[in-house]
Parts: sequence; C-alpha cells; structure tokens
Amino acid sequence: MSDCGVVEKCAFLLFTDKIYGFILFLMNLFDEYVAYLKDNPDGYWFKAKLYGIGWMPAKKQGWAVLGMYLLFVLGLVLLAPNMVNDEQAMTHVMVPIFVATALLLAIVLRTGEPLKWHWGRKHGE
Repeated sequence: MSDCGVVEKCAFLLFTDKIYGFILFLMNLFDEYVAYLKDNPDGYWFKAKLYGIGWMPAKKQGWAVLGMYLLFVLGLVLLAPNMVNDEQAMTHVMVPIFVATALLLAIVLRTGEPLKWHWGRKHGE
C-alpha cells in the first residue's frame, strides 16, 4: 500500500488535469496555426504571426530562406572562434551577421504579408 493520503492524490489529480489542459491548449493552438498558414491564397512565403507582430514561414520557400539564414549564422558562430582573433571578430563575424539579417528582412518584406499587429483570427476567418 502507498503512504499517500487523499490530499496527495487530489493534488496529483489536479496537477495532471492542469497538464492535460495545457497540452490540449497547445494542440488547439497548433491546429489553429496550421489552418491559418494553409489559408494563403496570395502565396506569401511568410505570413504574419497569428498573435503579436512578426512573420513565420508559410511555404517551402520561406522555410528554405529561414533555414539558410540559420545555418549561415550558426556556422559562422561555431567556426569563427577557430578562424578569427578578437580584433577580427567585428568585421569577420558581426558584419556578415548584420548583412545576412538585413537580407533576410528584405526577403521577408518582399515575399511576406504586410506587417501589422494581430490578436488571433477574427470569427469570420
């Protein structure tokens, strides 16, 4: 027999119920995002985020651009300590990252939805 009392069992059940509710919330949010991204009649590579401000990849081309950017920055950061000294870090690491970020932003602005604040989907959407 277990030494746990009724209070401990109730606390455990409440805790697992909260976790289950949170998992359901995340699953519903994920389904909402997938439906939002699939509704892309204009063929945007990047759609505006459903909540807040910013973009997220909506098509394969958007994911490819974001993947290339992340691989470039990660590769630069991981390889730079072996290839450059401290004096060269600004010109050989930081400047290329700023240029790549500006290029990413230019691509997103050109191929993405107009930037605006979102509070989720409206009931008719």
